[in-house]
This record gives sequence, C-alpha cells and structure tokens, in this order.
Amino acid sequence: PSGGFVGATGYEAALANDSVKWATGRVSALYIFPTKALSQDQLGTAMRLTEEVYLRSGFRINVSTFDGDTPQRERDGILDRSDIVITNPDMLHVTVLPNHRRWRSFLASLAFVVVDEAHTYHGGVGAPGAC
Repeated sequence: PSGGFVGATGYEAALANDSVKWATGRVSALYIFPTKALSQDQLGTAMRLTEEVYLRSGFRINVSTFDGDTPQRERDGILDRSDIVITNPDMLHVTVLPNHRRWRSFLASLAFVVVDEAHTYHGGVGAPGAC
C-alpha cells in the first residue's frame, strides 16, 4: 500500500507517512542500492515523493546520492543538508564506515535503512558487502 502517495513502494510510503518523525527533529534514512545507475533512478523517485510530502505537510525532506560520481567538494555538504542519502555497498564500505565519526550525526539519527536487491558475491567483488 502506498498510503495515497502515487508511485510509492512500501518503504517509500512508510517513510512518507511517518512525517511526525521528520517534523520533530533530526531523522535520516539510508538507501543502499547495488549500482550507481539504480541509485540515480531512485533519486528521481525519492525527490518526487519528498516533494509530495512537502506539498501535503510542509515538511521539507532533502535527498542526495553519495556514490563514486559525487564530486569530492560536494561530499561533506551532503551530510549537512541531506535527510535521505542514497548510496551503494562500495561507498558504504570505502567511505561511510571508515569515516563513521564524520557520519556520526547522520547515522545516529537513522530511522530507516533500505537495502535493495541483496546479492551474493564472491572474491574481490563481494568484499565490500561482507562487512
């Protein structure tokens, strides 16, 4: 059920319908998708959904992608301005977890963690997902 949010999947509807959490303080969500292309696709979907939330409730939810294509100069700003960060297992392993102190506020406020398409990989390709 989408809770009335057009095109929303189950986790998106749950996130959108829980606007009380968003209104009462710092809340964050982490979306983990297996590829940068899928992350970019989901960014568009998430931005449309958060715009609908804003129109319905007045709560602004900021969404950003954090992947290998994110320019270095923009990466710190993502933590300061984003409520939802869309990333992939590689960035989680290589950047987020080793720098968990920098990500502390975002990670401590997580209300939603979405892991899409869990796969089994072996060898070097699977190493980031093994953590």
